[in-house]
Amino acid sequence: MQQRVEQLRALVEAYLAELALTPELGTLEPAVRHALGGKRIRPVLCLATGDAIGARVEDLLPGAAYVVILQCL
Repeated sequence: MQQRVEQLRALVEAYLAELALTPELGTLEPAVRHALGGKRIRPVLCLATGDAIGARVEDLLPGAAYVVILQCL
């Protein structure tokens, strides 16, 4: 189970790293990415729940990323 959690966490990390943020952030982009840093358990729970009911985890990544962004607002 722990290995699967780590795999899901890695998927969230990779997705967020590739996520294009709005250009209007300008020099604030590094600060915004830093703010997204520690908030990972909720998106992992989203992915794990979807996985448990048979959804494709890759299809759930945008929603899981949105959960992280909402936590920062």
